[in-house]
Amino acid sequence: VQHSSDIALVTDRTGTVRDVSPAIAQLGYSVDELIGRNAGELAHPDDVHTVLDGVAAALEPGSTLTIELRVRARDGSYRWCEQVVTDLTEVPEVRGIVTNLRDITDRRLAEQGRQDAEAHYKNGFEKSAFGLAITDLEHRFVSVNPALCKLLGVARPNLIGRRLDEFVLHGGVPGQDTLGCR
Repeated sequence: VQHSSDIALVTDRTGTVRDVSPAIAQLGYSVDELIGRNAGELAHPDDVHTVLDGVAAALEPGSTLTIELRVRARDGSYRWCEQVVTDLTEVPEVRGIVTNLRDITDRRLAEQGRQDAEAHYKNGFEKSAFGLAITDLEHRFVSVNPALCKLLGVARPNLIGRRLDEFVLHGGVPGQDTLGCR
């Protein structure tokens, strides 16, 4: 625990911190600053009920709880953490509730960035004036945009699963295919 990159807190049943690992420095606190304080003070106000409900569930015999919450750093900023709570009050060497915190802020930011990029892509795909499609390896339509439906004169549900070559007319200018409806 002393050398772990995860933060470990030991609290009593009221939430008062009895021990904390040196990794608390990741949040800008010293060990001495947190001893005797209520661990709930570190939770973002919007996450307090989730934490309280979760800790209550973790106090059931044999239970361990994992939740994600925002934890206040000493500078007032919040970091996303994964919290694992285990009731070890009956273990003589511990006699407390053990909470392990792992900073997952970078992961949450990456997930949000991916979701934003996906939404941006979907918006561009749907609103493009050009007929766009995504096909599988057998050239079957997986996704089509409204412009392609309009160009082909076929509703989206009637395109999905059909092959691209059903809509390619061969002929016209030698050596060139022309996209159109059969």
